[in-house]
Amino acid sequence: MFYDIQSGATGADGTITFPRVLAGGFSVSATDPVTLLGGSANGSVAVGATASVTVSLQPAGAVLGHVFAPSGSPSGGVPVRLSNYALIREVTSGADGSFRFNAVPLGTYTLEAVPNGRLRARETGINVARNGDVVIRDLTLVGLGTVVGHVLNPDHTVAPTATLPLADPPSSVAGSVAETVNAPASTRGKVIVPSAPVAPDRMS
Repeated sequence: MFYDIQSGATGADGTITFPRVLAGGFSVSATDPVTLLGGSANGSVAVGATASVTVSLQPAGAVLGHVFAPSGSPSGGVPVRLSNYALIREVTSGADGSFRFNAVPLGTYTLEAVPNGRLRARETGINVARNGDVVIRDLTLVGLGTVVGHVLNPDHTVAPTATLPLADPPSSVAGSVAETVNAPASTRGKVIVPSAPVAPDRMS
């Protein structure tokens, strides 16, 4: 068994011609270099004949919205991530908090805001069901506060060098977030965690 592979780019009218194709069955696949949407088709060509085939790119929609600060004002410059099992894309919100993902293949996605690499907002179950769908979903960043605590030994004396994880429960709006801090001896076991997401946090 042997086979031949040819490649090229379509013209302005979307067409391309492959000469001297081996007679018999063939398959054609295409990917838009801008949207990364793809498609494929099969056909066959006889000896000395010409065969025409049309490749339709996969259907897609758009996901858009705004990012808001905890106060409700627009939040610009925030990385926004759209993902599912097959795709991960990221854009940055504009000065007015707006973001948009174009050419999103049909499927169900999760949308997250991750300023400074920290998960601060999440929306799940975003469904792009039909070609041309436009799904609008806003994200509001969870607020930040400061957590103060003390670490004690079983006899209630201070534990000055303990390592303490601070975790938000998975049900919180920002998802599961965990941070680890050290309580130095000079603090007499006192722990201060700045910029902790507002949630029923747990120290353990």
